[in-house]
Amino acid sequence: MKKSKQEISINISAASVWKIIGIIVLIFFLYFIRDVLLLLLLAIIISSAILPIVNKMEAKKIPRILTTTLIFLLFFGILSLVVYSIIPQLARESRQIVETLPQAFDSMEQFINKVFDPAAINSSQLSGAEKVISQLPEQTGNIISNIFSGTISSLGLIFQVIMVFALVFYMVTYKDGMSHLVNSTVPNQYRKYVFNLIERIEQKIGRWLLGQLALMLSVFALNLIILNIFDVPYATTIALIGGLMEIIPFLGPIVSTFLAVIAALTVSPWVAVFVGVSYLIAQQIQGNFLTPLVMSKAVGLSPVVIIIALFIGSKIGGFLGLFLAVPVATIMGVLINDVLNSKIIRDKKNVRKSAMGS
Repeated sequence: MKKSKQEISINISAASVWKIIGIIVLIFFLYFIRDVLLLLLLAIIISSAILPIVNKMEAKKIPRILTTTLIFLLFFGILSLVVYSIIPQLARESRQIVETLPQAFDSMEQFINKVFDPAAINSSQLSGAEKVISQLPEQTGNIISNIFSGTISSLGLIFQVIMVFALVFYMVTYKDGMSHLVNSTVPNQYRKYVFNLIERIEQKIGRWLLGQLALMLSVFALNLIILNIFDVPYATTIALIGGLMEIIPFLGPIVSTFLAVIAALTVSPWVAVFVGVSYLIAQQIQGNFLTPLVMSKAVGLSPVVIIIALFIGSKIGGFLGLFLAVPVATIMGVLINDVLNSKIIRDKKNVRKSAMGS
């Protein structure tokens, strides 16, 4: 018997080759302009937070451009107040906190010697740690100076900020601005889905931003109350840093607790213990009750997904990528959910067809 041979031929058309090349070029191009895409995404996030307010005011016969202008004036007014009054104090107190680290270390060493057996403690390790801590004020001062001088002298950063707010103003003020963009770039058969997708993404991102602000304010308030109860110095600065660090899961609370304990050590070791315990209790309340309550109504992302998103965002876009990581993960979650839902719908249709055919 002769064995039958099957010949398999693969035909690749020139059009397919050009499509593959085009996709590769598009990927490289998107990576090349990733900074621009991050700024565009930032504008979308800000506009998503403002849009609900503007839409409500428009329903009350207040023009969109007037509401948007008032929001911008309020924002820049608060920003100016922060820049000229709070930031200099924050920088000054941050440096003072670092300068008190050697004193805090001495207090901690004395406390350990009283509570534990001094012979069981490696003195060379303590002296080495003390040497490192004593160098922190100078190093921190240089870092802060470099950051502020680099930020102030960066005209490119100022231009980027102006462009972001110009985009936000256009997206919010002109109701049909996004419609014109979609109609000019998306094929007709996909426009209905894209409009629905944009609406859902805007709602989720807006809820995330408002929820994050609520959490940051609550953490700031709790930290400030605890620090003032124990009369810890630099209470406002430490509480503010703790509130801002709330945007970083797990790591943020650790950093804020460390700063609070270090500052409390300058008062007394026992105050540092009480502050540390109070912070842990507050974090348990916030982590087990407040955060799930707020975020479950916002985006519903798990802490693991948030941490992975933050890591990837920081690698791709630095601080801006870190800030935009959770919104991007939210958008991807919406898209993945749509893909899975469409697959489930297709599978159900196929099952029905096969059942009818049998």
